[in-house]
Amino acid sequence: MSPGTQRSSRLDFNRSALQARTLHLSNIPAVNGRADFFVLLSPGQGTTVTVESTSFVSGDENLKILADSLRSAKFTQQFPDNTPVKIVRRGTLDWKAAAECTFLLALPVDVKSVN
Repeated sequence: MSPGTQRSSRLDFNRSALQARTLHLSNIPAVNGRADFFVLLSPGQGTTVTVESTSFVSGDENLKILADSLRSAKFTQQFPDNTPVKIVRRGTLDWKAAAECTFLLALPVDVKSVN
């Protein structure tokens, strides 16, 4: 494999990995800002994921009202089997009133503290 092909493959992988960690949310409330939240995920029925709870960590206080939007988001976390397990993930909610709104899950290695 040539160096150019390797570089292209790495970029494709990085792009798809970033897309897998990004949730796109409808921007109903006309607010702007950025905030970090914790989400507690558990297996739902079939391949669905249940968001059991959310917790505001830091950022724009006016985004606290969007916790319900995170609870109804369609997460794609995969669980290994039917074991009753829960996963805590941290992410950044980037909310723009006139644009696309996203919740980017942080990589576990990047989460250094709870605040």
